[in-house]
Amino acid sequence: MTSEDLGAQNAVCGGGRYDGLVEELGGPPTPAIGFAVGLERLLQLTNMKDSPPEGGKSPIEIFIVALGKRAEAESLALASDLREGGLRTDRAFGGGSMKSQMKRANRSGARYVLMVGEDEISKGVVSLRDMIESRQEEISREEIKADLTSRLRP
Repeated sequence: MTSEDLGAQNAVCGGGRYDGLVEELGGPPTPAIGFAVGLERLLQLTNMKDSPPEGGKSPIEIFIVALGKRAEAESLALASDLREGGLRTDRAFGGGSMKSQMKRANRSGARYVLMVGEDEISKGVVSLRDMIESRQEEISREEIKADLTSRLRP
């Protein structure tokens, strides 16, 4: 895949069949496929689309910030759960400090930010921050999907 928005270095991702490659390297005949994605280029394309779509609504409703290794895994599960519920969710890939992740959350235009850290995991909660009202509260992990659904789809 290529994008004209990237100029001369326009490849975003690619792949194909690699049957025979393992055999060439001394292994048994093995059917294979492979692909690669240029994450930096993909992020560059995403950043080019900074303005919200028509109607002024951000496509992201919820942004998840994770602090710590266990929180990274929990944030993936949480994002998956929220997306399955039809909630437009993104998360801070690549970690970073709380400050840098909150900057990304703010730039995303999300109404709500969920913060997951070691303390929240041990208590079975997530911290929910309303970016418009500047309020923050803790909500049970089991109740967060229903709570956010009722806030975003009244």
